[in-house]
Amino acid sequence: MDDINIVDADLANLNIVDEEDEPMLVTGNNTAQVQDLCLVGRVLTDRVVHFPALKNTLADLWHPLRGFTITELEDKRILFRFYSEVDMERVINGMPWFFNRHLIILHRLTIDEEPNIVPLWETVFWVQVHNVPIGFFTEGMTKQIGDFIGKFMEYDSSMAIRGNVQFMRIRVLIDTRYPLKRKKRIWLFQEEVGIRANGSVKRLVLNARGKRKLLEKDGEGIMDGTI
Repeated sequence: MDDINIVDADLANLNIVDEEDEPMLVTGNNTAQVQDLCLVGRVLTDRVVHFPALKNTLADLWHPLRGFTITELEDKRILFRFYSEVDMERVINGMPWFFNRHLIILHRLTIDEEPNIVPLWETVFWVQVHNVPIGFFTEGMTKQIGDFIGKFMEYDSSMAIRGNVQFMRIRVLIDTRYPLKRKKRIWLFQEEVGIRANGSVKRLVLNARGKRKLLEKDGEGIMDGTI
């Protein structure tokens, strides 16, 4: 009993020094290791996504050399952790990806981004642009058209010299909340020419127009990318 009283007395005399009140700072290197080689994404659908099926499907599509892990987050978000820069870049360059005909939106995380709150609305598409005269297959023209459709990223210059095929391929970043643009009138030497977008983006346009009538009533924009 005397030993217990001695211990209680010793504990009563303990003081918390100022150093113990100071917060511990997590260094940037530790944060970078957590966020390195990570993509966060979601399937653009209101339906329930079967996680095991999604995991198996993407493993077959991506077949990364060094593998990857998938973690379910809040609000149907998914965290993809890669173990090779090459594997992750292959996935990014291969966008867009689909699961059960639903668009998958992917975003590469940076050091200061929180995967549960980072906006997930934008995705990349390759767009075919038709009816542009061959003499105007220029980098400046592709950038103007790309910025009209969404946000210009790059274009395939080789398409301009493939026989008599009069279309070019432009890679653009598109915000899925807004209606997609398919046609544009331009003036060439005081002559009006109509151009149109086709290809991968058209599949999303056809569905987006149908969903727009249902979602505009609530002011939600285009939220479902089913095709």
